[in-house]
Amino acid sequence: MIINGKERNFFLTVGASCAIAELCPDGDIAKIGELFRGRYSKNMTSVAKFIAAMNRGYEERVHGDAEKPDVVTVRELMALTMEEFSQAENEAIAAYMANSKTTIETAEPKGSKKNNEDGDAS
Repeated sequence: MIINGKERNFFLTVGASCAIAELCPDGDIAKIGELFRGRYSKNMTSVAKFIAAMNRGYEERVHGDAEKPDVVTVRELMALTMEEFSQAENEAIAAYMANSKTTIETAEPKGSKKNNEDGDAS
């Protein structure tokens, strides 16, 4: 999306997840839902920090070797219209959800028995 004339994208990196976790109660990223409810002023400030962290994640991933990444600031976000802020929030949340899906491959435990050729367990 365009914020103040600049294209802003979002990505969940390890660094972004750490910054977001710090915003969550008890530093627990599993409690991220609590950032999006509660007292209005605290909520909006937390959401702005969430958006900024997600943009920083993208910028550092794509332009990691830049001396100073060009990231959106909380101050810039707080100066947006409600519609613009909502759009930024929705895009950052969508990126968070897309990037936070994890896949874990598991191996069959050693010593477990597979079905024999007849389909019966041995």
